[in-house]
Amino acid sequence: MDELVYTCVSQALWATDSMFDPTIVPYINMAIMELKQLGAIRATAPNVTPTSGRWRDYIDTEVQRQAVEAYIIMSTMLLFDPPQNAFIVNIYKEKLKELQFRLEVRDDDC
Repeated sequence: MDELVYTCVSQALWATDSMFDPTIVPYINMAIMELKQLGAIRATAPNVTPTSGRWRDYIDTEVQRQAVEAYIIMSTMLLFDPPQNAFIVNIYKEKLKELQFRLEVRDDDC
């Protein structure tokens, strides 16, 4: 859990060129703000930059990381590079709602 959040998200979006940093970073931080409000990550977690913000700063377990990482990637993707097909966009939105619910009611032992 020592990887940078930014690196994981930008690689998932195939946006590894630094020219995308000014666009992607605010979208990642928007998702982080939502997760803080849900209580899914630490309230004291810092904002992400391309060089700071490691997974261990936000979460405690690998299981929790998988859900949080999926949420941040999907949320960022819908803002940065949404699918052209409205049906697929709706699938992502529904999955985000499901993840929000699961993260909100999660068992802290997971």
